[in-house]
Amino acid sequence: MIGQLPSVLAVALADFRERSRRYTFWVFLVLIAYATYLFIPAPGAPYTTVRFGDYRGLYNSAWISCQVTLLTVTILSLVGFYFIKGAVNRERRLKTHELLASSPMSNFAYLVGKFGGNVLVLLSMILTLALTSALLQFARNEDRTIKIIDLLAPYILVITPVMIFVAALAIFFDSVKFLRGGIGNVIFYIFWVFAIVTGGMNRSEIAPLLDFFGISFLWNEMMNGCAAAVTSYVPWEGIHSLGFNFTRSGPPQLGTFLWNGPHWSSSFVLGRVVLLIFSVAVVSVSAILFRRFDEEPGKVRQRFFGKKTAPAPENQSTATQSSADTQNISALTPLAVHSHKVNLYSLLTAELRIALNGVSKWWYLIAAGIFVAGMLTPFAISHKFLLAAAWFWPLLIWSAMGCRDQLFDTRQLVQSSPGGVWAQLSMQWLAGFLTSGSDWWIYRFPHADIRRLRLAKSLAYWRNVHSDTRHKLRYRNRRQEALRSSLYVDILHRSAEQNADVRLHGQCHQREFSDKHHTLGHDHPCAIDDCFRQAAMAGLSRLSATLIKLIS
Repeated sequence: MIGQLPSVLAVALADFRERSRRYTFWVFLVLIAYATYLFIPAPGAPYTTVRFGDYRGLYNSAWISCQVTLLTVTILSLVGFYFIKGAVNRERRLKTHELLASSPMSNFAYLVGKFGGNVLVLLSMILTLALTSALLQFARNEDRTIKIIDLLAPYILVITPVMIFVAALAIFFDSVKFLRGGIGNVIFYIFWVFAIVTGGMNRSEIAPLLDFFGISFLWNEMMNGCAAAVTSYVPWEGIHSLGFNFTRSGPPQLGTFLWNGPHWSSSFVLGRVVLLIFSVAVVSVSAILFRRFDEEPGKVRQRFFGKKTAPAPENQSTATQSSADTQNISALTPLAVHSHKVNLYSLLTAELRIALNGVSKWWYLIAAGIFVAGMLTPFAISHKFLLAAAWFWPLLIWSAMGCRDQLFDTRQLVQSSPGGVWAQLSMQWLAGFLTSGSDWWIYRFPHADIRRLRLAKSLAYWRNVHSDTRHKLRYRNRRQEALRSSLYVDILHRSAEQNADVRLHGQCHQREFSDKHHTLGHDHPCAIDDCFRQAAMAGLSRLSATLIKLIS
């Protein structure tokens, strides 16, 4: 590794220079500087960002750096990960991976170089935060004495270890094949949310390893400093805010107190060191899993799961020539006459085919399972869990729509096509909406025995196809909660006593099984239930016929 140190430095510097030549890099740094400016509001600003009751700290080096750290460590780690992710995959896109694969540099040295490039990019963002904080200390004019240690300590001890670990995770996700795309993006977002939940603002101390972002440590230190400086302040009483908190009654009048920075405990510093050790371990594991741009399956996987490839012909040139001679050129599709008209239906169909191209059968099976489970489970469970799963499931298809033209270099074709970018984007959006499995999929549900499946109320309430007369709307609003609890398929007929908690089901069972000659008024809840059933039956019949026509 020592002998390959010049190669590692060369890879890191080359990667950083390649990123720094982009306009997006400098635009991102400008946005970071502007966000830092907003995070340190002026005394007359109509909002606050960090507030402890009716007090905030004096704008000195310690307070400004800790306040900026609290407000940027979470969002910067998320955006920074997606900004640096893809450093290894970029070699494949630029067609330079074959040169790197044949070079004498080891996998570990190559990935360490890429890791160094990611760290340099993230450190440039942290440096932008520090420089902007120093300038804002002069601009706010509350304490112009800049203390370098107090200013840089939060950035070095809190943000830098987090960013180094994020850089290591980006290398790991680039090294594992199934984590390079949208699945890896979703997994990191889940990890990011979990880290925020476990290490947010807490009333009690938490373990340093669980405080991934260092928010709990800094928040408690600043709050304890406020309690020590202001005798009338009681922790967690009054307004405590972290983020943009706007006030309607003019600029907030907050008192200030002097705070000279946190006490960096040994346990917190040890937790930061452990995070750096984890970063090195992640890069080492990435080097083991890295296949050096070899996309062929391994021997074990190829033996059990791989497909047998046909043997190559003895004379490749002869085989190619013979196959070319047998092509029927006259069967090619004639070139269409140029037209300025836009066929939106064909464009939408093409977008749907492209979006669903290559989607596994398991995707359709799981999507169907989510749909059926949503009809079989109570509304509370569907709303909490299945609705989130239904929104999450087409996420990978949606994410490919925005970058497909740039990835396959078809932007010129799209921009020169009839209708231009607006027609293309509108049909892409509509294709994404149709792919999302929205409530219009309800209409594709098979026509079934509504009296037995009890699906009518669900469909009628979901699509609002029930009657809108005034006297029935009164009962609809009154029975809304009962209707929500009945948004599932009641397959088995149960007695009225067993369905008493569902109300509308119980009323209908009483009408169906107790007294068939009982007459009901037009404003009775059971009459409303019949209205729901009839409306849903009509909608299902009409749309089932449409579906049959489309299939045939």
